[in-house]
Amino acid sequence: MSNPQERTPQSSLVDLHVHIEGNSWPDAIQRSLHKALKKLNVTSTEFDCLFPFIERVWEESPVGTLQAFINRLATSLIRMGLLVIYTLGIEHNKSAIDIRLAAEKYLGDIVDETIQSAKMQGLAGLNMLFSPENMAIDGDLSEEAFASVCLSRVRDGKNFHEKERDLYHRFHTCYTKIKQDKHHTCDQYFLTADQYVEIVHNRTKQYGVWSWERQKGDPVVFRTLSFRRDQDEKKLVGVEMLNTVDWVEHLFVCGRIDMVDICGNETRHEFLLEKYVPFLKELEKRGIPYSLHFLEIPDQNPKNPNTDHFDHIAMQNAMSLVGHKLKPLIVAHAVRLGRNDVFTKKVWEYVQTHRIGIILCLSSNGATGSDGTDIHPLLKVLKACPELFSEMRGTFGLGSDDPTVISVSFSTQHMDLEHEFAAQQFAETDEKISSVKDFFILSGWELFMRVVMQSDEARRQKHDELVKHP
Repeated sequence: MSNPQERTPQSSLVDLHVHIEGNSWPDAIQRSLHKALKKLNVTSTEFDCLFPFIERVWEESPVGTLQAFINRLATSLIRMGLLVIYTLGIEHNKSAIDIRLAAEKYLGDIVDETIQSAKMQGLAGLNMLFSPENMAIDGDLSEEAFASVCLSRVRDGKNFHEKERDLYHRFHTCYTKIKQDKHHTCDQYFLTADQYVEIVHNRTKQYGVWSWERQKGDPVVFRTLSFRRDQDEKKLVGVEMLNTVDWVEHLFVCGRIDMVDICGNETRHEFLLEKYVPFLKELEKRGIPYSLHFLEIPDQNPKNPNTDHFDHIAMQNAMSLVGHKLKPLIVAHAVRLGRNDVFTKKVWEYVQTHRIGIILCLSSNGATGSDGTDIHPLLKVLKACPELFSEMRGTFGLGSDDPTVISVSFSTQHMDLEHEFAAQQFAETDEKISSVKDFFILSGWELFMRVVMQSDEARRQKHDELVKHP
């Protein structure tokens, strides 16, 4: 691995924040689904009509508001593919092991798509986030959970496709049948979170920073297990919290994951970081690296009556970060830090002192209306303070977040364009834009490698502890 200082911008491009669940295109999911059904020995194209239908819905409601972004994200195509496999497998009386193996192949191919996308962009590295619960992968699937997912299918006042309605109805029937089966349990048919983690590990282990299998031109893949606040709260708060930490520690020590993330953007929920402080402190106590995925709020907008409410929550969360002296490796989004007030300056000082990395997701923040202006609030802060800009090298970088959700015409050179876009917001002349773009790219690479090395060192220390105290 080259020294960060020896690399050129062209060889240093990284994506510091991309979700598997938001990075797969309808045609790629459809291909993966057909391969999985073939493995299951089921030939069916009856749900193929869903993919072009959803693409049309996306095209008719371009992202430009938070609600449009959420509507697209609610259309979890990956989850839909899983439900097709489960439903058709059970309807065709396939064995539980065959159904699970087909689901494993399907998700493995989805992971491969994310890595191939990184290769096509020529990325040197990517921080790949994945959330088992985001796709309802659990041994304890509940009909209530899927009923709520069905309700989320209504997008922009449009009823969902009749085949989609049919799919959920048929899945409920199959699920009820399995629940009543005295000879099988749900986790014999459906993937558990542990199995999904293992799938991601098996498809990414050759891309680790020290892997001898990694070929020239392959990206370094950093795997982050992301907990979704709205779906995982019971695992992070209260009596189950220590069990979750034990599980995460095991995954980290065994090299299945490289970091933990908590996603709780204030734009969708009354996410209060204070509730999760015991979980985060336990991670720190055990030496498990983590990131925070929050402070993504709409800018002040008189047309949005909820802006002040969101801002108040974000302010509380940022003060929890400082007040409890939390030490995440990185903070993603953090649009709230673009405000020019006394409160924000305190948070900036804390972030700088502890060298906490900040990841900007420009296209995503623009799509949700979180930045609210022509120039991203964080870039505005850096632009107004040149000395801070130079000091921040190696502590900030860019991520694509959910590229599929943002645009159906997503460029294969997205991260390069993302850095170009950042530089254009920051500078005026072509020469200055080129220089700033290179600065952003190298800063992102240095941040990425620092996080990779800190994670690696934390794992080594855990191993040393186990040797001394088995």
